[in-house]
Amino acid sequence: MLSSAWSPLESEYCEVVLDQPCPTNWWGYPVCGPCHCNVDKGYDGDCNKTTGECRCEENHYQPADSDSCYDCDCYLVGSYGGACDPITGQCHCRPGVIGRRCDQCANAFAQVTIMGCESE
Repeated sequence: MLSSAWSPLESEYCEVVLDQPCPTNWWGYPVCGPCHCNVDKGYDGDCNKTTGECRCEENHYQPADSDSCYDCDCYLVGSYGGACDPITGQCHCRPGVIGRRCDQCANAFAQVTIMGCESE
């Protein structure tokens, strides 16, 4: 937030205050404190700037009853990128491709391609 003040009764005076967000790996307002996210368990070192809550690293997921985050490990040929559902770990599969990692075809005679599952 930017604020300023000026008083016509005194000489010109201007004070500019600029609120800065906490730096990376810190959270809080108005006083910043360090994030306490365990990066060894797959958490991002940078927590929520308002609550201090830890979140998984990009392309990681955390099952409901787990205290760790796991790599999505999506098969990039069969999926639309490396992201997955944040709880189940299900990758976003191309047409006809199945499996959590998007690495299988429902049709046993097809193969996973960047177009989905295709029969030879």
